[in-house]
Amino acid sequence: MTAKATRFVQAWVQRNLGRRPSSEEFESIPELVARCFHEAATAGITEDEIEDEVGDLKVFLKEAIASAAAGEVSDIEEED
Repeated sequence: MTAKATRFVQAWVQRNLGRRPSSEEFESIPELVARCFHEAATAGITEDEIEDEVGDLKVFLKEAIASAAAGEVSDIEEED
């Protein structure tokens, strides 16, 4: 994957999932994947370039959401 594709995916996840995604986003993974690929194509980045770097984008996004959700749980536990 090119550096451009890597930066694109990282920025896209940050913009679209934020630091604390909601559980509803697990239900819309196919929509998120389609939107990411569409925006990548607009930026001149192919699906193959993205998947060469992150593997299955669907799995990658699920993991990104789970990681952010786990961070939220940790923050709550620290406040108690």
